[in-house]
Amino acid sequence: MLTSREGFTVDVIARWLRKSVLNPYLSIPLATGLAVVLAKKNGAVGLSDIRFDTAQRVAFLAALASFVLSTTEYLNKWSANNWTTDHTWDFDKEIIVVTGGSSGIGHSIIKHILARNPRATIVVVDLAPLLWEPPKGSNIHFFKCDLTDTKALKTLCTLIRTQVGDPTVLINNAGIARGYSVMEGSYADVELTIKTNLLAPFLLTKEFLPYMVRTNHGHIVNVGSMSSVVPPVRIADYSATKAGLTAMHESLQLELKYIHKAPKVRQTLGIFGFIRTPLVPFDPGQPHFMMPLLHVDSVGEAIVNSLYSGFGRTIYLPGIMSSVTALRAGPEWLWRLARETTASAKDIAYTPRQKIDDTTGQFEMVEPAEKSWCFSEALTKFHNDVVVACICLPPSDGTVTPNVGRAEAWANYPPLTKVDDDKLPRTILTSASVWSLPETEFLTSSFMGTESTGVPEVRDGRFDTQRMSKTSDTPTYSQFAWYGIGDIKFFERHSDLGGTWFINQYPGCACDIPSALYSFSFESNPDWTRVLPPQQELWQYLHDVAKKYSLIEKMRFGVNVEQCVWSEERQRWRMNIRHYETNQVFAHECQFLFAATGQLMQPREIDVPGSTSFKGRIFHSSRWDQTVDIQDKKVVVIGNGCTASQIVPAIVGKTKHLTQAIRTKHWILPPVDNENTEFMKNVLRHVPGTQTLQRFLVYAAAENTLRGFYMTNDGKKYRKRARANAEKYMKTTAPAKYHDKLIPDFELGCKRRIFDSGYLKSLHSENLTLLDDPIQEIVPEGIRTREGVTEADVIVLANGFVTNNAVGGLDVIGRNGEQMDQHWEFFGGPEAYNCTIASGFPNFFVLLGHTSTIIAAENSINFALRIIKPVLDGKGMTVEVTREAEQQYVSQMQADMQKTVWSTGCTSWYLKDTTDGKKWNGSTYPYSQAYFWYRCLFPDFGDLEIRGPTHAGRRRRTWPKKLAVAAVVGYALSLLFGLTRNPLARNRYWQQFSRI
Repeated sequence: MLTSREGFTVDVIARWLRKSVLNPYLSIPLATGLAVVLAKKNGAVGLSDIRFDTAQRVAFLAALASFVLSTTEYLNKWSANNWTTDHTWDFDKEIIVVTGGSSGIGHSIIKHILARNPRATIVVVDLAPLLWEPPKGSNIHFFKCDLTDTKALKTLCTLIRTQVGDPTVLINNAGIARGYSVMEGSYADVELTIKTNLLAPFLLTKEFLPYMVRTNHGHIVNVGSMSSVVPPVRIADYSATKAGLTAMHESLQLELKYIHKAPKVRQTLGIFGFIRTPLVPFDPGQPHFMMPLLHVDSVGEAIVNSLYSGFGRTIYLPGIMSSVTALRAGPEWLWRLARETTASAKDIAYTPRQKIDDTTGQFEMVEPAEKSWCFSEALTKFHNDVVVACICLPPSDGTVTPNVGRAEAWANYPPLTKVDDDKLPRTILTSASVWSLPETEFLTSSFMGTESTGVPEVRDGRFDTQRMSKTSDTPTYSQFAWYGIGDIKFFERHSDLGGTWFINQYPGCACDIPSALYSFSFESNPDWTRVLPPQQELWQYLHDVAKKYSLIEKMRFGVNVEQCVWSEERQRWRMNIRHYETNQVFAHECQFLFAATGQLMQPREIDVPGSTSFKGRIFHSSRWDQTVDIQDKKVVVIGNGCTASQIVPAIVGKTKHLTQAIRTKHWILPPVDNENTEFMKNVLRHVPGTQTLQRFLVYAAAENTLRGFYMTNDGKKYRKRARANAEKYMKTTAPAKYHDKLIPDFELGCKRRIFDSGYLKSLHSENLTLLDDPIQEIVPEGIRTREGVTEADVIVLANGFVTNNAVGGLDVIGRNGEQMDQHWEFFGGPEAYNCTIASGFPNFFVLLGHTSTIIAAENSINFALRIIKPVLDGKGMTVEVTREAEQQYVSQMQADMQKTVWSTGCTSWYLKDTTDGKKWNGSTYPYSQAYFWYRCLFPDFGDLEIRGPTHAGRRRRTWPKKLAVAAVVGYALSLLFGLTRNPLARNRYWQQFSRI
């Protein structure tokens, strides 16, 4: 786009150049590629032999310029923030004070904050009434105060701290311009301008800074002006105050770092040109192309973007102001010439709303024309949700007399909607708070689940998480925090976090993925006791990570999300949630909804009749009854998958007799588990880079096995070797009498492989019987097969889970009333574009979903964060994939799935029967995790639609990014690997990159 709110200006051109020609990710690879091409063409040996033409010189100059600009921006950013980061920002908890918020820039700032965090706690301070309607459900506190009265200002700060809390964000926005020359203005004019524009921000900073310093957390925003750099005529007093504000900003930066030792307290200074507000309602007559009259939302958006980035900065709008400031270091005549361009502002009328009594120095706001103050129409509409507190300061003793009451008690009285200023003391603070109705919560993000794939929760804010725990809940919040998002909540049906590793507490429960890989990339753990850690250790790891990132307090346990419905009118998800203990149902709204319910959470019902007739104890492995003592009991374990292979060796020594009823066969591979020695732990803990190296080596080994899943000649050879090794291991380890019952006849990899954890050796136990006769029914005494009745005191169901449903049976209703089940039926089976999103379900994401594996959770979250960033930046309201892109992706995915070992004919929980008699695989991923990482890191925005006031359904253009990525990836791979000659080029692993 070559236009902005201000129209076509030099900033638009500069923005386009920075994203294209002066983008280092594009210009540097392009220049490098041209050099390589030219070198090959000329047969050059070294750089000195290359002869550049004009186009190549331009490319290299652009690369150099982009490098210098990017380096400068990088140094500016980090030096302004003392080379520190602060990931503790949580705008669900921050208290934001905005002065001058009744209209203009202040209103725009509040509007943009509410667009990101509708439940953000915002304190609005102004002498004028609110001229806008607070959204229902917002948490806005309004205080009417004359900031020129220092006594009232101090009382205001005390009131804010006691009624709302200690502010962590202060936005000094209130300002006035009298519009008089030095000779014209009265004493009262000058005093009023200086007190409002400089003294009030100074004192407010002085009041609220101690708490920020104490917590080493906060952000102070000062709305400055170009007049502090290039002072126009007729506002010398205004320019002086803005120059003073700049000086305060710069001095405080040093004080925070060297005196107060609070380097994480951020500061942002805005150097803005003329802005169309009630202060400047007319065009100043400057050249529009270079110095346009700014739209108020351009300023508000820039300030809020800085706030949510977690970093302080100096904002220059128009952008040319950053260059103008540099002129101060040049010749004085040139600087004088630049200043004289502002002389056109001499005829601006700065006093459309402001009047002052020269005898008393009293400043009044008289818009609307009738001299009165009211709660405004906006607040009267919600009078039942308003609490009013008037704090009067009589001139005599300055004591505070509060008068607080519920608004509904005054609902029938005229004073609620109109209060005559003349009948009130001269200095008055009036506060009004508006909050949501008790039956509805509002947020930004909600997550359903608290395992490692959890989903965030939302209260008219943004993010929500669904109802089951998964190992992706924990990375979710930490990754969201990097984007400045704190308005997140998790909903968990169980009583604690951990998901799989909280629910499954059966004997022998452990992970079958190496711990180096089954952990978060941003939270490596050097203290794993084993390569395949046990359940309790995994749960403790998840708990510790959640605690470190202050995640537990964002989780709500013991609740079940029953339904999620998309509201087209509100552009939000509404969740109906039932509290298990009270059985009460409450509603919850969010802008972004994540489903992290996982697939292995709903136990599969036993397909054998008679379970209710059994007189002993019967339970599923994932619901292990800890009150049952199996010592010297007759136990029957039904199933022989991954779970049963862990349970049997763990309990066989305790039982009187154990019968395992096996239903299918599995390939069992040699164990990979081992104890981590103290020496290894110390190396991982103290030697930098070893944990990263370990993770990479384990990852590379896991990726290498991918070739064995393809129905290619190379894949067949790999499987043949692996099958021979597995068969040899099973025959040498298991009793010979069980070989026929254990060793499969299908392809290795068709079903989930089992890494032996002592199971095959346990089959030698004298008190164990392996039974492969089908179970006909469960009887009071035990189980009945063709051979008769096998007695049991306890029956353990290790028969798996309901799979191929990544939303866990949740009723999700998207746009136009389409249910998720209907959506899947249309496509042929459970699916999701890039394993994460679906068309017709805006702002909805599935984590660890269809065809995703192992480390896919973090990748899915990164993918989600990247595609919602335009929405977070205020460039739209929703993001979703197009129907065509989803159909193409799903068709290609299922077609490639047919070329893998998973489709060779075995009975597997990976597969689901379709209505047309085919097999649908919604559980595995046919490509490498490297490819999935790439797709998540570089989303194809051409497949997405970002809808909202700004985008209106237009798709983002992605050719610059694609060109840059293609140049870097293609050039690097061709040089380093020589794909045309490298044997790896024949493998699917590398072929995936050629599809981009």
